Amino acid sequence: MEIADLIFRQSLSLEEKIILSKERIQEWYDHWYGQISVSFSGGKDSTVLLHLVRSLYPDVPAVFVDTGLEYPEIRKFVKTIENVTWLKPRMSFREVIEKYGYPVISKDQSCAISRYRNTKDPVQKHRRIHGWPNGKKGTIHKKWLKYIDAPFKISDECCRIMKKEPLDRLYKTTKKYPLTGMMASDSRNRKLQYLKTGCNAFDNKNLFLGLLLFGKKRIFGTTFGLIIFYTRLFMTWVKTVLVVCFVVLVFICRVNLTDFKECENLILLSISIVWKNLD
Repeated sequence: MEIADLIFRQSLSLEEKIILSKERIQEWYDHWYGQISVSFSGGKDSTVLLHLVRSLYPDVPAVFVDTGLEYPEIRKFVKTIENVTWLKPRMSFREVIEKYGYPVISKDQSCAISRYRNTKDPVQKHRRIHGWPNGKKGTIHKKWLKYIDAPFKISDECCRIMKKEPLDRLYKTTKKYPLTGMMASDSRNRKLQYLKTGCNAFDNKNLFLGLLLFGKKRIFGTTFGLIIFYTRLFMTWVKTVLVVCFVVLVFICRVNLTDFKECENLILLSISIVWKNLD
């Protein structure tokens, strides 16, 4: 597929994108003779995907991986959805971090930094910084080179262990090919993946990219009556952001103002008022 085709499809109306996505869902369903499932995180993308799938095939099961890192509101929302299988990873997030390291910056950069640090081959180290003869894919961006000597472990293993492995184990048991809601606008890699395979990557046997044509505005515009719970989740995020901002302000007051005590008291009072009103 050419980039022009993707741009054209992304410019379609919401109604046209829904029709196109349902066609891709039907293709996936027919290709695997109905033996499919939906990877469901409780987030906006997978919520829209699950709604689209079940508007066509109400009995398709959903799968939720309980990593232990989800917001309480996400868990409560997932519990309201019928026919959802809950999975647990074999390791906790803390165990993954202690054994493999932190997933910093992005999966690609974490992988590149990890492989640089764990290889003894000087050629590989050189290529991780300067690139390969055919390009710079898999290299460490120059602004992240400082993490090469970071005093903590870095790895991209978190996503594989916490999410992919539980889904792979279930697939081996049920033989149901999962659909995953993604958007080309999410990242450069997802855009390239769409251009390579289109919406349905049948060769991968575990990937459906039915929302790639949607944008974030379109996803939020597709309300379906199922995304109302995000109001409460949004307020949780607002609280977190406000607290962080106020803490920064307190620090600024301490550093730049001589009479910081009065400023600090005012900020702390504001925090309590805002927090109370948000509850």
